[in-house]
Amino acid sequence: MPDKQPLLTSIATTIADYRQGEIAPPTPKHVARWIDQFDEVARIPILREIDHILKRTYFSRQRIETYLMGLVENKKLTGDASACLFWKYAKFLNIQAKSTSQAKMLDLFSTIMKERCSFLKDKPAFSLTAEYEFFTDGSGGQNPEHFIYFDDAIFSGNQARQDLEKWITEEAPDKATVHIIALALHEGAYYNNNRLATFIKDTGKAIEVKHWGAMTVKDRKTDMDASDVLRPIALPDTPEVKKYVASLNPKYPLVFRQPGQLGCLGIFSSDTARQLLETEFLKAGAVIRDKHPNLPKDHRPLGCMHLETLGFGSLIVSHLNCPTTTPLALWFESPSPRSRWYPLFPRRQTR
Repeated sequence: MPDKQPLLTSIATTIADYRQGEIAPPTPKHVARWIDQFDEVARIPILREIDHILKRTYFSRQRIETYLMGLVENKKLTGDASACLFWKYAKFLNIQAKSTSQAKMLDLFSTIMKERCSFLKDKPAFSLTAEYEFFTDGSGGQNPEHFIYFDDAIFSGNQARQDLEKWITEEAPDKATVHIIALALHEGAYYNNNRLATFIKDTGKAIEVKHWGAMTVKDRKTDMDASDVLRPIALPDTPEVKKYVASLNPKYPLVFRQPGQLGCLGIFSSDTARQLLETEFLKAGAVIRDKHPNLPKDHRPLGCMHLETLGFGSLIVSHLNCPTTTPLALWFESPSPRSRWYPLFPRRQTR
């Protein structure tokens, strides 16, 4: 088809720095190899919609740096005092147990801070060996009030909650403010925010938790029709989808989105295009699961999720890595040549 090549080129350009320095840069040929695994009639429509979506949901290094630069001077976060003074005495947590994204975000932020705040110019680079340490000279005291927890994105909120519960129990002062800073915040993590608040209350410590993000993504069941994630309006009539759904033992019945809405962030170009992507990614994910029966149960067709559903459905990807909460069709890579699936976003297996 005549308009396929421009779409391949556009997508490859958008994700050009994906895992830069770790894997070969994505090319139009790479994107073509991925899309050619779908039914021919669906390929151009999928490419059009993915091209539209990734221009809004892909966080390149430059986009991340722009957000972090704005964060440095964000008065809502730093207060009325000098921003550099706030950051000078803040403590940066490096406590993630299951991911490298926090360390990478810290590394990016430390580079920006050295450029923006003069008192850092002669200081050593950020140390990732300590649990939390950032250009302090001791004059801020041993227990500064503000602690920073970075991540590339917050999805269910489980990882942040578990990391912070351990830190609060073992290391946190009796009084502090913890700022959770991410590129994207999914509203479904609200439940885990409440669990964390209850946990803090039970410890007797006075710790306030605040959230900051470049975008907030609607993904809660109560907002399904206005969601910014993949939520199909019906089940595709394929053997693999039927088999997957039959294998579920959900605590709650599957709920489907009512057609007609595009969500709040403008991620999707039209409801027709959204429905096609939801259908095709669900079909592909079900096929992947069918060909790989030993996959963990939480590897849902539309993205990893503990609840027995069709999947998380997020479309947020950063140049650091592709989260498993996105559809299997985007990142799964088969170890078997007989049932190989080629990913658009080959993952670093740390999350």
